[in-house]
Amino acid sequence: MNLLDDIEVSVSTTGIYKGFEDQIFDIGEVNKLAIALKQGREQELIEYITKKIAEKPSYILSILDWSLDACVPDMGHLSRWIFTQDSFFPINKNLLNFGLRLSVAKWSSDGIKKFLSLGACPNQEVIPERNLYDICLNRSHHIYRYHFRDNADVVTDAVQILDEYNAKRYLIEKYETTIPCLNTLNSISIHDSWCEVFIKSIIHDDDRTQNLWCSLLNKCLNKAKKPSKKWLKDCKELVESIGVNSFSERAKLILKESHNSRRTMIYGKPEGLSSDSTKESFDLWKITESSSYILKSLMWLLMHINTKDSIETVFETCKVMYQTHYLLGIRDIKLAGACFSSLLDSEKGLTLAQSLFDEATHKPTINKMKILFNANKKIAG
Repeated sequence: MNLLDDIEVSVSTTGIYKGFEDQIFDIGEVNKLAIALKQGREQELIEYITKKIAEKPSYILSILDWSLDACVPDMGHLSRWIFTQDSFFPINKNLLNFGLRLSVAKWSSDGIKKFLSLGACPNQEVIPERNLYDICLNRSHHIYRYHFRDNADVVTDAVQILDEYNAKRYLIEKYETTIPCLNTLNSISIHDSWCEVFIKSIIHDDDRTQNLWCSLLNKCLNKAKKPSKKWLKDCKELVESIGVNSFSERAKLILKESHNSRRTMIYGKPEGLSSDSTKESFDLWKITESSSYILKSLMWLLMHINTKDSIETVFETCKVMYQTHYLLGIRDIKLAGACFSSLLDSEKGLTLAQSLFDEATHKPTINKMKILFNANKKIAG
């Protein structure tokens, strides 16, 4: 008798499922396997699954596809048990890579660790110009916005596990041979729109200039509310070595690019969210914290050097960062506030800041601008 012949499941737990990357399999069979495990029939299960794998090596991935996704304790027990059975797993590289992609999509730390340990590639490109590591980093940057905020450890574990296997962000892997110092830029979040523009802009620079820019960006990870004299001095030395005009043009390019949306990188739509909300503003318009600090610092330097069109660039950046978006609110309050405060330091900037204030209709934005206006008056007084 077949192992599953004497196990019954309800009609609601049967049917054909088009799963991960269009796998098609029988849900009812997976549910029966979970029940068999619950009944303690492990040896029979091993024999049955081993036979099925011999016929179709991807069978175990089909089982994991459903058992990792289903919010049922028995399914969770089944997937955890499968990960203890080394003989079930393929040696074929393509199947191992498939299993790793599946595990990332389902946010299974056990699966990620298992398939990496068996030789799956940690740097797979899974959507155009983005790999698994980018996907995990992106998810970890806003775990508290989605349903998986209650399972945040799984998301951060995914990043840590990939780190252990020397995974690299896609653009660093792509450009590290032409820009060796990219490996020092652990702080930048390269899925933000400005990052690739910056990387491409320094490809043709000599090694010395590339190193100066990498050093400057690391200095720009500045969490202070105001630039200190020492920080300005250190950064100005780097700017002068780069060349003031060259720095100014590239800094303006970076700030202008930051106005644009980034590519959404959710890989495996969070359960319970419509496609519209997944594609909506949080994923598209969110600027990561490290990028916010770097952009703010570049803005400070640009205003301090005050080359042609610097103040207009800062004004436009301020305007864009104060814009509000569904799910997100104000685009980036730290960068918007820093730009607004910097505008208040000059007569022309004050006029531009006043125009922003006069056009504002969003009450929280108006209140934040009022606070900065008042603080500037106290400093001036």
